[in-house]
Parts: sequence; C-alpha cells; structure tokens
Amino acid sequence: RRVLFRSSGLKRNMCKLTGINTDISTIHRSHIDDVLPEELQCACRFWVPHLYHGKDKFLVDVDLQGQVYDFLRGYFLRWLEALSLLRLIYDGINSLETLERLVDNSLGASGSLPIGCRCIS
Repeated sequence: RRVLFRSSGLKRNMCKLTGINTDISTIHRSHIDDVLPEELQCACRFWVPHLYHGKDKFLVDVDLQGQVYDFLRGYFLRWLEALSLLRLIYDGINSLETLERLVDNSLGASGSLPIGCRCIS
C-alpha cells in the first residue's frame, strides 16, 4: 500500500508517447519496465486485493478510507494508464468492482465513509 500511495512513479504519459493512438504493442517492454519498476508494477496490480484481504480494518479505519479516496482522486487515471501499459486493464476493472463492494460494505457498516469515497461506487 505504501508504495502505491507514494505514487512517485505514477505520472501522466509515463512512457512519453507522442500520439494518442499509439499501439501498445509498439512500446518495448524494457521501456515499460524502466518507467514502472517491478515494485510499482506489483503495487498497481495487487493493492486492491491486499486492501480487500484486510477489509475488516478498512471497514472501520476512516483514515485508510480517506487515503484510498485521495489516491483515486489524484492518481486514478495514472493507475489505469500503468495497468494499460502492463496489459492488465481487466485487473483494473476487477479492482474497481472490488472497491465498489468495499465501499458498499463500509457504508453499511458505519455510514461514516468520507463523502467523496461514495463517488467510486
């Protein structure tokens, strides 16, 4: 979680593509690995499953809920860009569905989820 929330490696147009219609197969994997180190790749792919695994903490930890909201508000598109470069966009879709379930459970459990977090459900 800490790796992703630091988000220092998630930048807009991280591969510095010149066109909006660039075919992903034309980007060398070594270039993607240079801009997305292995640790960040793993964080992008697995932060939601890890969060879900610790859902009992998430359901009662308003600070953690706020951190997730802040991450999504500030880095959502960059996270999706990273998953797209890694050809893992379906993992992103599954993660969003998992987050939706978590938010629904949070609202049912406490009703205290920060108002902005409700936007992801």
